[in-house]
Amino acid sequence: MQDLLRNRPTTTNEVLAAIDDAPSQEIGAPDTIKFLGTLARRLMTPSVRRSYPELASLGFFLRNSELIRLVEAAKGGPDDVVRVPRGLHFHIPPSNVDTVFVYSWALSLISGNPNIVRISERCGGAARLVLDEIDSTLQHAPNNLRATQWFLAIDHSEPAMADFSSRCAQRVIWGGDEAVRAIRQHPLDARGAELTFPDRTSLTVLNARFIAELDSSALDALAAGFVNDVWWFDQAACSSPRTLVWVGNSDTQTNARRRFLDAVHSRLEAAGLGNDPAMAMQRRVSLYGVALNDADASLDLTRSRLGLVQASERFVEWMGAGAFVEIFIEELPDLAKMLKDRDQTMTHAGFQKSDLEALVRNLGPRSVDRVVGVGSALKFGRFWDGFDLLGSMTRHVTVAE
Repeated sequence: MQDLLRNRPTTTNEVLAAIDDAPSQEIGAPDTIKFLGTLARRLMTPSVRRSYPELASLGFFLRNSELIRLVEAAKGGPDDVVRVPRGLHFHIPPSNVDTVFVYSWALSLISGNPNIVRISERCGGAARLVLDEIDSTLQHAPNNLRATQWFLAIDHSEPAMADFSSRCAQRVIWGGDEAVRAIRQHPLDARGAELTFPDRTSLTVLNARFIAELDSSALDALAAGFVNDVWWFDQAACSSPRTLVWVGNSDTQTNARRRFLDAVHSRLEAAGLGNDPAMAMQRRVSLYGVALNDADASLDLTRSRLGLVQASERFVEWMGAGAFVEIFIEELPDLAKMLKDRDQTMTHAGFQKSDLEALVRNLGPRSVDRVVGVGSALKFGRFWDGFDLLGSMTRHVTVAE
């Protein structure tokens, strides 16, 4: 087991002893806010933003004004309830979206909790840069912060996975269904809690008439937001759309579809995205596979950086960045029967909030945890996958006279 901040081997005993010996933290401690605010500024420097544009969004999430707002929310509640930290959190993020660990770690940190984060050895350059910035920022933070925040390279077969699971107050698992099941082989303490973020999929729903009537500037801005939603993490993020749903009559859909896809493709060309040969082959092979299994399918490979298949049913697996299944419906309520329990985020353009709320209410407990505008698919928040993360990362202690 490697301590990635101190760049040396460590043991479970050393990690847990350091956490146990450190003084407890308050929710939203000033030192914590200052530390995360400094980290945010480091992540938003021009050099970092040029290399990893997705880190600008992370830095924006960690800015002081947002953290203070979150702290106030974490401390809120009935007059006879006091919020306190839940305790040690053990975070196990995925390797395909390798900066997601920062979000859950930061929310747990401002909730006053010590944290152990397992980092995959397959993590990419963005994650390694973030770790370097966390290390540099912690060098100037109080000792108790450094003693309670650990980022470790742990093999899944190491006993540390079981040791930390049995000691944590809450385990946070990001990854596929198989990963969740594998990690659950390690029992929690009897009072231990768990947050899991298993396989999910997402979609974009577009009002064809709205798209058809957009001026060129607004259309370009919408396309830019869609490109960010999809290509920041090569469409591997659970909140990146894999299905495009067009709502309206057929003539309007045809016009809107052409305008939107042309605008997206132009954005990709300008940004130098979507032209990787290996990904293009992955995309094409996957789309052919969908088409072969659907007699009514229609392929559209006319744009070199995009691939689409119009199908009678949704196919929600990852097919390569820039590959989409297209669905055509007449009215927004028709979407309800097509949504699946695995659906997480629905990005949209051209609909009234009241119509979106009516759709969600009609779904009941089934599917869709986030409904946000195009361009906000990857915008992380306190509420994710239907969970109130701040609420779950703190304890609610009743104090009455």
